[in-house]
Amino acid sequence: METSLFRITRNVGVKIASAAALVSFIFIYIDAGSFGSDARRFPRVLAVIGCVCAAAILFQSFVHKKNSNDDQTNQEGSLNRVDILTSYIGPVLYAIGLYFLGFWVASFLCLIGLLVVLGERRVSLIAAVTIGTLLSIYLVFEVGFSIRMPEGLLFEMLRA
Repeated sequence: METSLFRITRNVGVKIASAAALVSFIFIYIDAGSFGSDARRFPRVLAVIGCVCAAAILFQSFVHKKNSNDDQTNQEGSLNRVDILTSYIGPVLYAIGLYFLGFWVASFLCLIGLLVVLGERRVSLIAAVTIGTLLSIYLVFEVGFSIRMPEGLLFEMLRA
């Protein structure tokens, strides 16, 4: 079981980290003003989004009451096997998938796999999140910025 000292320390850490992030995003917003008129828009949008997220986390750290059912650990305080596999093996598998299958196929498989590992079983929600995420990435990078996402070795070999 979590000790109260650990809970207090974690709560203080969240407050410090979110306050530091908020200040950093404010400085990024200010510094982006020195960029050219076309170049400053994107960093400023990201800075505003970062400020809103950091402020929300900071606010929640002051009003959130710890619920005894919120623990992400088991009784001994160790992480479970699924968390470890997701955290350490998942990114490696995704990187291998990027190399061989390309961004779109690897991301499609990774998003579905991650949602299933996290416990989601509703096929309609899995499909909506996966398609919505990939469509957003397509619109931002391929349409908005004209940046093509990497193709994997498999597709390069099929084309050759």
